[in-house]
Amino acid sequence: MLTIRPTTVEDIPQIQSIANLIWPQTYAPLMKKAQLDYMMQTIYSYDAIKQQIEKKNHHYLLVYNNDTLVAFTSYELNFRNENKLMMHKLYLHPSAKGKGIGSYIINHLMGIVKEKKQESLRLQVLHCNTKAYEFYKHIGFSKTGEEYNVLEDNMGHFLDYVMELRLHSTNGRN
Repeated sequence: MLTIRPTTVEDIPQIQSIANLIWPQTYAPLMKKAQLDYMMQTIYSYDAIKQQIEKKNHHYLLVYNNDTLVAFTSYELNFRNENKLMMHKLYLHPSAKGKGIGSYIINHLMGIVKEKKQESLRLQVLHCNTKAYEFYKHIGFSKTGEEYNVLEDNMGHFLDYVMELRLHSTNGRN
């Protein structure tokens, strides 16, 4: 049975534990090791996650299959002062892929979109992360733009595709 539970600062070690397992596996083929290490420190250090939760209004959710932590996601309401829920993260343990868990999480987030009166669910996906991009397209997301992100400390740059799933979409999921 799948369950989703909101987190608090006390859950940061669990978030880090699953992120440290999933993130390097996902991005090692897509970026240099120095970039990967930089991103892990920038995004997933204890202090970085705490700041995301306490100062940036990110809401983390942990996803369990029975009692096993299999995924996490984070989102922000009213992203950039627009009436959009921004999904900052969605990562599944490799053993959880292909079992409908990603779609389950997206449906849960769409419930939050509806409850909080947001217009859409927005995300950004690294342009070369074709598996993720194809998954989002398959479940009804549309590419609405591109954002070029420059990392600090001369760590490089990345092109992200911006994708959205609108609440009033006709794909039957809402």
